[in-house]
Amino acid sequence: MIRCLFTFLIYVIIISPLYPQRADAGDPSNCIFRTMEDYLDDVCDTSDKPYVDKVFDRGGRVKKYILKTRRDNKKLKKAFAALIDGELYIQIYPITRNLAKKDRLPSSRYTSDFLKVLSWGVYDYLEYDGDSYNRSGSGIGIGGGGVSTGIGLGLSLGGGGGDRIRGMIFDPDNQEFNVFRNCKDFNEFLLERHPEFSYECKKKKIKLNQIRSIIGQINGAQNPANDVDVDEENSKLITIFPHRSIVKHPCALLIAGEEWEFDDLTVLDTRVACDEVINICVNGTEVCVEASCEDDVVYYLVSRDRETDTFSVEPSDADEHKYYTALLERRKKRGK
Repeated sequence: MIRCLFTFLIYVIIISPLYPQRADAGDPSNCIFRTMEDYLDDVCDTSDKPYVDKVFDRGGRVKKYILKTRRDNKKLKKAFAALIDGELYIQIYPITRNLAKKDRLPSSRYTSDFLKVLSWGVYDYLEYDGDSYNRSGSGIGIGGGGVSTGIGLGLSLGGGGGDRIRGMIFDPDNQEFNVFRNCKDFNEFLLERHPEFSYECKKKKIKLNQIRSIIGQINGAQNPANDVDVDEENSKLITIFPHRSIVKHPCALLIAGEEWEFDDLTVLDTRVACDEVINICVNGTEVCVEASCEDDVVYYLVSRDRETDTFSVEPSDADEHKYYTALLERRKKRGK
């Protein structure tokens, strides 16, 4: 008995700390998006905790990362993306497999490596060094933009050698990575999707920080919250927040007869008068949910079915609210 106890103490004190511990389940800031579909639907696997094991080209303008999982301390090979302490990493393999038809990237021996996303929002903005895919050179990297203006490099696209860096986005609607090959290509994208940001290309080349700035403005748009003048003593505060499925698909909500614009960056905090039943409806449809002081529901989630393009408004819980508003806050933060 004493021998068994002694052996157990040795394991706990000396041996056990040498092995990684199982991930804390349910932590949305440390999880794995196994597939692109999971990423689009915000289904992040929290059963294991990813971490950064190695960083290549630390001093360069572009970095690549090897990720491992704490459960078995093995390299993460098959995944679309991973969240680590609130930062997003996308694997190279799904990038090369999901390029827009007109775009091409050199092949790589290190497709299981990850790229750190420094910004996200309507689009995830990345940058690609067309001269090198190896770990010792500049490689591929993520730049700012997205929900952030990012790193302040002023390199021109289409330059020679290792300076040939191109901007690239992940387009959630088309489920593809779109490479901006030159100024004309980028401006055509703006004319089609965001004409208010289009401009005349005076040269074929384009400044990298110009792409970052424009994508940052696209992703950083915000809508005002709902401030309704209701007696606080005879009312209940409710919060309406967005699912990522409504990115680039805004709608209008009718709340107590008032219309409010709603998109993926909107969180509406409003008060419901306790002396009446208030319906939250998607304007122009029969999709409604009833909100009242008689129940304990505080949160309501607005979602969209991608196949039918129909919206829904449903009661939600605190965990979902925390998860989706954390994503929203990261988009806003990187939009500054």
